Amino acid sequence: MRIVAGFPPGGGPDVLARIVANKLSGLWGVPVLVNNKVGAAGRIAASDVAKAAPDGNTLLMGHINALGIAPGLHPKL
Repeated sequence: MRIVAGFPPGGGPDVLARIVANKLSGLWGVPVLVNNKVGAAGRIAASDVAKAAPDGNTLLMGHINALGIAPGLHPKL
């Protein structure tokens, strides 16, 4: 399993992603890794997750920038 965070290590979304990964790993009994895909206010990470295999093994630690504001500003996202 992996959680894709669209912000650099040490920032708020990254810290939250690591806390969630730790909890999910304990609950599910499988390793959950955090993968930082930095850039474009989280849109690079969101694009990576959208293109991932639809097997449920890739999660997005999103932010309002990539999930709420960017689609309104860039309709082709």
